[in-house]
Amino acid sequence: MTELVVVAALALVVLGPEKLPLFFRTIGTLIGKAQSYVSEVKDDIQKQIELEELSKTKENISKIGKEVTQEISSLEKGLSDVTEDLNKNIPSDAGFGKNNGFFIGSSPLSWPEENSYARLRDRLLERNKQRLLKNRKS
Repeated sequence: MTELVVVAALALVVLGPEKLPLFFRTIGTLIGKAQSYVSEVKDDIQKQIELEELSKTKENISKIGKEVTQEISSLEKGLSDVTEDLNKNIPSDAGFGKNNGFFIGSSPLSWPEENSYARLRDRLLERNKQRLLKNRKS
């Protein structure tokens, strides 16, 4: 603090009382600009650090994505191998995957036929249920 008083007294002697306020105003402006410049440099450095962190994160995500893709492709290959083995070992006349008819041993049905049989079955079940309820009340 005493150093500032010495500098202020020296500036008063050298510059005189007329030029001293203008000198301090100019010094204040220059200090403000310097602080602004330092603040901008700090912000730029912070942005660079964030960009580097984002690029590292992006690289990590890309690496993980590639690993996941490799795992999925190896699983798909394994699954296709298992499927091929199953297709080789199951005889084609085993009846799996065939569209059997509504009753065992009947011929395959189209969707509208199968749907109409299912609705008929549901109506008959509902009718029988109504008859049972009616008989219980009586």
